[in-house]
Amino acid sequence: SLQLQSRCDLQQELLGSAWEALQPGGLLVYSTCTLNNKENEMQCCWLQQQGAKVISLGAQPMATKQGFLRVWPHLLDAEGFFVACFCKDADNHPELDKTKDADADAFESLDLRRLRPSEVTLLKQRVRQELQYLLPEGILVADEQGNVFLLPRHSPRIRGLLPHALTLGLRLTTQQRLSKELRLVA
Repeated sequence: SLQLQSRCDLQQELLGSAWEALQPGGLLVYSTCTLNNKENEMQCCWLQQQGAKVISLGAQPMATKQGFLRVWPHLLDAEGFFVACFCKDADNHPELDKTKDADADAFESLDLRRLRPSEVTLLKQRVRQELQYLLPEGILVADEQGNVFLLPRHSPRIRGLLPHALTLGLRLTTQQRLSKELRLVA
């Protein structure tokens, strides 16, 4: 219909504007309250043609083959909606110094410590064994109580938001047990 096409054109214009404004390494979340393929996957396909990389949301049984999230009303007794997450590639932007690990200082000021590689390996193995789930890429940190969080690696700008966040990231463990949050995602 003409109304649907008009809405799709507007969505594409908004997506294009947001993508242009997004800094390298940044994340863009696209969400609609419709289950219409033209407003969802087709818009995401267009954005991928602009260079966007999909960040898989992977929550079964709602994940799509492309890594998007489609919430069907009958599965969660909720309104249906669609969510996609994209990253703007920082590889072609030398102004972003990815070799410098400024994370250590930022985490220290928040009383967090970055997990050692051996701890990361053990936790990934445990999650894969118990939940048959592969943890997404990110930075694993622990707080003073021993809770482990997965923080996004995509943008160094997130460090400034951490002191204000209610939750640091995806909580992976609480008191040596795999968290409810992780079980929900897996």
